[in-house]
Amino acid sequence: MQLFVFAREQAFDGLAIETAAERQHLVPGEMDIYHRRNLDGSGERAHFSLANLVKPGTFPFDAMEDFSSPGLALFTQFEGLPSDLMVYDELVRTARALADELGGDLRLQDRRPFDDTAWEDLRGELLELINARADALAQGSEPTDADAPSSRS
Repeated sequence: MQLFVFAREQAFDGLAIETAAERQHLVPGEMDIYHRRNLDGSGERAHFSLANLVKPGTFPFDAMEDFSSPGLALFTQFEGLPSDLMVYDELVRTARALADELGGDLRLQDRRPFDDTAWEDLRGELLELINARADALAQGSEPTDADAPSSRS
């Protein structure tokens, strides 16, 4: 899943990105991008990550005062676990907060606005994935990618 925060008029200032990321409990990490882990610091795997839209997608953490970006990408990969719903809701809340604080627009991969309808549609697709995984496990098999519903995002 991917959501994008696009700058409206001028690129986001690096220090503003850094401050907004910190407020949303996103921490610098592997691959020179931000990650959201458990708020208590536990957990090896990031729940979701934040990258720069400009290739290679990294942030110059030691030089954010000289940095700017036209947009940000928040992303994660769901596994069909019930906890994915919490991660989805937190990713969306974080993306909305970043867009508000930075003065950006929240969009889907195809650049359509991420509105309440998109939120409901994607959450419905995630529920289908969770149900497909649960059904496969109940039948004694691990689900495959073919069992997952198609995703538009």
